[in-house]
Amino acid sequence: MTLSSFAVGRIVPEGYRSYGRFVVGTSLKIQDEILARLSEGDMRRIGVGLGVIPRLDHPMPQNMYYELSAFAACPVDLPPQATFMTESGQLAWILKK
Repeated sequence: MTLSSFAVGRIVPEGYRSYGRFVVGTSLKIQDEILARLSEGDMRRIGVGLGVIPRLDHPMPQNMYYELSAFAACPVDLPPQATFMTESGQLAWILKK
């Protein structure tokens, strides 16, 4: 299992706003495939954890950008416990700036 790290941000009137990043454990390597395995609920949990949306019942903004890091995350740089398990059974960590 690879720990894939994503930067999360969006375009706002003032420019680009970075929210932080999340890491997900997966055997997939392609950004679109990894993101496709995350449910809408998973994405909202990430959004709440990074301060993009205030509550889980709010939708994620449409203009979000996710960028897969070229390098896998290092397990020693993550908290020992994952933030949550995705609906498809992947461990996920939310890392604020």
